[in-house]
Amino acid sequence: MDQYTAPDGTVFNVPSDPIEKAKLADVIKTQYGVNIDAVEPTLGGRIVEFGKAIPRGGLATLASAIKGPVALFDVGDDSLSYQGIKKFEEYLQEDSALAPKAGYEDLYSTKLGGAFGSFVPFLGAGVVGGALAKAGTLSARAGMYGVPAGLAIPAGMGQQADLIEASRGLGEEIGGVKETIATLLGGAIGLTEIMPVANILKKVPKKALEDLPTKQLILEYIKSAAQSGTFEGGQEVAASFLQNMVARGLYSDELPLIDSVFEEFTLGGIVGGTADLVF
Repeated sequence: MDQYTAPDGTVFNVPSDPIEKAKLADVIKTQYGVNIDAVEPTLGGRIVEFGKAIPRGGLATLASAIKGPVALFDVGDDSLSYQGIKKFEEYLQEDSALAPKAGYEDLYSTKLGGAFGSFVPFLGAGVVGGALAKAGTLSARAGMYGVPAGLAIPAGMGQQADLIEASRGLGEEIGGVKETIATLLGGAIGLTEIMPVANILKKVPKKALEDLPTKQLILEYIKSAAQSGTFEGGQEVAASFLQNMVARGLYSDELPLIDSVFEEFTLGGIVGGTADLVF
């Protein structure tokens, strides 16, 4: 939980609940003439929040992958299991040590850290799958696609569950059949997450390029990173659009069909390009 120290030394605990936070902000503004929401981000703060967002994004992806199957078998999303996962997600984003500091949560740098974090579990699943295939435990195809799919499908279900919850928050009613179909389609859309990972991991190994002239080697690295970045950015935009299409087509007239396309594409592009250069 964030704290605010007033000019007279009084320390206030800033609640994570938006309504309670707004009440406290009004009190502080009345007594001290200070707007606690007017935080001026610093370079050091941006770096810290970027770093915190990486593990937070990874944990959020894993939580979503757990929530997806739970939502599939919990029509109405009111079971203790579902509510427990939801509370963990809220804690992670609002009250944990990894929660973003007030004033930094909507910065591009913070979102970029979260994008890196959310990509790590999928990349990790691909690496594990490749290792199992290399050891002969799985076939090459099962290792490259099957293992990551085991994470991507439930994570996609979790993303659709979030949209269902948002729709209900707007007062829309969703029947059990539509909810189940939407969640299953969300899982199918989640499969698109494995494509950028497979594209990165199956590319020509860097060792095979070591004999190239320096200039050509650099150009090959840039070309590969650009391709992977475009692939990942495009996948993020497409997956978001498809998830929204399912929501609009089955149960919602209120949720937006298109979100921040440019932001999603650039975040995905930076993450994909960076992962390509590293691997």
